Amino acid sequence: MSLSKTASRWVWLCAIGVCLVSAAAGQTYTTKVPSTIMDQFRAQRANWTAGVWLYANSLFGLLAIIEFAWSAAVMLLEKSDLQSWTSALVRKMMWLGAFYALLLYGGSWIPAIIDSFTVIGQTASGVVALSPGDVFAQGLQIAALCWAAPAPRRSSPTPVRRWPWFSARC
Repeated sequence: MSLSKTASRWVWLCAIGVCLVSAAAGQTYTTKVPSTIMDQFRAQRANWTAGVWLYANSLFGLLAIIEFAWSAAVMLLEKSDLQSWTSALVRKMMWLGAFYALLLYGGSWIPAIIDSFTVIGQTASGVVALSPGDVFAQGLQIAALCWAAPAPRRSSPTPVRRWPWFSARC
């Protein structure tokens, strides 16, 4: 008697599950959660950049002094003439200057580089605007379509056996 009650409960539970999966497969997914996370990050970017810049500038100055001292010691031991010593010093100053420029203007350069990749992607794909939420929603729609597609006859109806066919259908 209890076996038949348990079996009937499982049948009802499976029927409800099938109805829910069928209803979910027919929906159009829309979500803005990843987009709001990106917007929050962009809003906070200026705050943490301003707070970190003083520490980064001090650390860069300290590391530049250590680099000059180390390079001077190595050049003094290895370089014999003034011309090679001067060329090595000029090269070192150019590298440090390039990285200091990146430190100074990185707050505006890096977002401009990222935005230019966005424009290039939009131009190449023909899609005007695509937010992270839209990409996530498209992924959910593709997964729902793959899951709702009929499984091949040779697979059993159990969900565990259906997963390999889910990936093969997509």
